[in-house]
Amino acid sequence: MEASDREKTWQVSENLPEKLTFQMVNAGGGDPFTATLYVMNSGYYLYMGITINDDELSTHGNFLPYGDMLRIDFDNDHSDTLLAVGDDVFYVYADSPRFEDMYILGNPAPASTGLDSEYGGTMDGVGAASRVGELNHIELRYPLCSGDELDFCLHPADIVGFRLNYMDAQADGSTGSSQFYPAFNDTAIADIVVGTCSAVDLFTYLPYLQK
Repeated sequence: MEASDREKTWQVSENLPEKLTFQMVNAGGGDPFTATLYVMNSGYYLYMGITINDDELSTHGNFLPYGDMLRIDFDNDHSDTLLAVGDDVFYVYADSPRFEDMYILGNPAPASTGLDSEYGGTMDGVGAASRVGELNHIELRYPLCSGDELDFCLHPADIVGFRLNYMDAQADGSTGSSQFYPAFNDTAIADIVVGTCSAVDLFTYLPYLQK
């Protein structure tokens, strides 16, 4: 499958985030949430943000102990299928720990994940969730190429596939819906095309020696 045949190809740029508003797919067949996704990159980081018209931001749940949760599955090698062993997975929660950097273990179930930090890797990236007006806001920042062998390593013009899964924890602790973009099946994938960015992220190395 060519990238142009997929649900959506995100041509990322350094100036303004790519933006799309869509109806998510409710896996239980109920009402879908409306979401707006923003994607952009700098010279060093990938940025993703999403707003969702959930009715509240829940920070706890019986099945979802950290409350509302966004899971992002990546198709690291653009193989047209998700959940291959080694593919990156990010979790952003309404409550602490906020963000987890994981990857597909494939055991005991194909979608099983493990923390990078527990399998010889490092925890990279940051994420957070908040309630603004009548929408839940979820944001994350992740290195394009962290140097961790358990992470993807993306360069300008590289293509990486992804799928969103938002899990709704209700205020009473029960679990609401599980919603997806582009769709529920493991071959429903949208693409991010990494943009060329002339402004790299700034770092200061100390001590500064004047010559």
